[in-house]
Amino acid sequence: LHFYDRAIEVTRKINNRLVLGASLVEKGVVLMELGRMDGLETIIQEALQTAESLGNPDLVFDAQILAAKYEHKKGNTEKAIEVLFTLNAKELSPDKHAAVNFELFHLLPQDPRFRQRALELYESLYQVTPRYSYKVRLKQLKEG
Repeated sequence: LHFYDRAIEVTRKINNRLVLGASLVEKGVVLMELGRMDGLETIIQEALQTAESLGNPDLVFDAQILAAKYEHKKGNTEKAIEVLFTLNAKELSPDKHAAVNFELFHLLPQDPRFRQRALELYESLYQVTPRYSYKVRLKQLKEG
């Protein structure tokens, strides 16, 4: 976390808002994985504001996914699902639709549509570009 804090500090000083936004999202992901929720809402809000002010759709997407995961962790699963449904209704690249459906699969495991859609998309993506992250998600989806 020290390195994320340092990157955030430096990018603020040099006004590199794109790297600042990405660093905030990455720090948020790490904090969530560690179960450290204190201060996470502030980080997510700054990441969303930075991404939206830059107009960077990739960074906005990453920050929105993080925000949805955070809402779920707080126990506000309905809000998380709403954010993900809104994202899923947008015109996104296949990898982004795969990511949204993957998250929906975790939140709504009883609904097979999201698992199936994520599985189809990740299989197609993996055939074109065999990224390790796709392989990991495919394994999780197949294990159900």
